[in-house]
Amino acid sequence: MKYYNLNGEFLDKVTGCDNRQILTPENYLNYNDPNSFTNLGSFKNGEIHFFEIDMPLMEINRNAFLLDLLQSSVMGDCFQGITIKKELFEFLLNFGIQNFQMYKMNLFQIHGKEKVFVTDYLRFVLVETAFKYIDFINSSFIFTEFNFKTGQFDIVERIKFNSNDQFMNYFLNTVPVPIKRFFKIEKAVFSKEMCFDLFCLPRFNGYMVSEKLKNAIEAEGFTGMRFEEAPNIIRED
Repeated sequence: MKYYNLNGEFLDKVTGCDNRQILTPENYLNYNDPNSFTNLGSFKNGEIHFFEIDMPLMEINRNAFLLDLLQSSVMGDCFQGITIKKELFEFLLNFGIQNFQMYKMNLFQIHGKEKVFVTDYLRFVLVETAFKYIDFINSSFIFTEFNFKTGQFDIVERIKFNSNDQFMNYFLNTVPVPIKRFFKIEKAVFSKEMCFDLFCLPRFNGYMVSEKLKNAIEAEGFTGMRFEEAPNIIRED
């Protein structure tokens, strides 16, 4: 079973603009407020942070195309959630999806001199991770450092875990690593119980899809998404 990282489109010829499509609302950004919309879907203390909130009014870049998936500058797209059209959301319900929460987006776009409200987008947030489905005995994690001479990352340490509990304890309680070191998945093997086509691995790969869902999205012609194969993420068959 192959898996793919889910990413948003970035080419301006595809998105219609040279930056993220959804602009940050003025005087609203507050990373220190745990219940700010910017923290919705963030990974804190081993759990995904979600709560009830009315999304603020946000403007879509006047040149942006209304793709099936839109990106913002401050909402952690494809790591904390995705902003998608209702039609795409309804399509996703035909596949295996981890538990999720939905929020109605409050968007508008300027057409000429007119403010036109855009009402068919939702914020989709997964509220659980796929870590518990990893077979940690057969998986491995690494610390890497960037080598300025070679322009590549060197592996400086390999770490093995025996269980999800041991992994989460290390992940949450270990002294923070030096900023120049990066904690990565070298190989993650999902157990046979892993049955989801859309799931997330916070801090590592973010939102991911199965090859089955990737192929279906492409066949239906949904827009705004790019898929990058993750050869280090597999499932036991």
